[in-house]
Amino acid sequence: MDALQLAKSGTLAAGLGIPAGLPDEMRVCSEHGRYMARHLIRKIWTDCPLCSARKKAARIHEERLQQQRDAERQWQLVFRQANIPHRFADRHLDHFIAHSPEQQLVKCFAEQFAAQFSDPEMGRSAIFSGGFGTGKTHLAVGVALQIMQDYAKTALYQTVRQMVRRVRDTWHPDAVETETAAMLALLKPDLLIIDELGLAEASHLERAILFDVLHERYAQRRSVLLLTHLHQEACRDYLGERTFDRLREDGGQFVAFIGSSYRGNVAA
Repeated sequence: MDALQLAKSGTLAAGLGIPAGLPDEMRVCSEHGRYMARHLIRKIWTDCPLCSARKKAARIHEERLQQQRDAERQWQLVFRQANIPHRFADRHLDHFIAHSPEQQLVKCFAEQFAAQFSDPEMGRSAIFSGGFGTGKTHLAVGVALQIMQDYAKTALYQTVRQMVRRVRDTWHPDAVETETAAMLALLKPDLLIIDELGLAEASHLERAILFDVLHERYAQRRSVLLLTHLHQEACRDYLGERTFDRLREDGGQFVAFIGSSYRGNVAA
């Protein structure tokens, strides 16, 4: 028996020292006219059922709007933390239009790579290799956007220079971030995208930072997408045999982006 039934039966009212429920009463709503009001307790009566239904619907609608606003704020926060360049903010996987069989193959790989994040133990990595404008960054960012939206995963985009500079800046006496914190920021995301690998000759120190990040993420089964213009053998030489092979474990692949500039095809 619920509270209303107890009140009407007098049991709850008697326990509280309140007179038993009053009989139903005809009342008039200024908008909907006559309705039968039911006594609940004390001076509380049911309102016009049509008004009550409208208020309930308005409350549910507002709650849904608030949930949407909260979700949008959360998405904006996750997106900012991912450091995705503004130019690529809308580069979803389904926005990549394949103009050749080769482009269809790399798009299929990116879609499969994103789908693997439904398995928390996967830890697969890949190397996207190709000339400038062939769609490497578009598909890598598309993977990041999909796993953040579909699987609530985290991602971080960094060029090699950004990543090295972030760690190196912690060595300044007035640095606001410690080296440990900088490294954790590079190790924590579920997916780390490292762009412009091999774009410029790296110093011994820059290579050491890069390899530290790659090796730590390998040990923790954290996925990496490396983007480079280097062909396979040059990339192997740049990374070293050990690191190159580690990136290909768990189904990781060296994915060649073959053909003319994707930007030119899109513009056409």
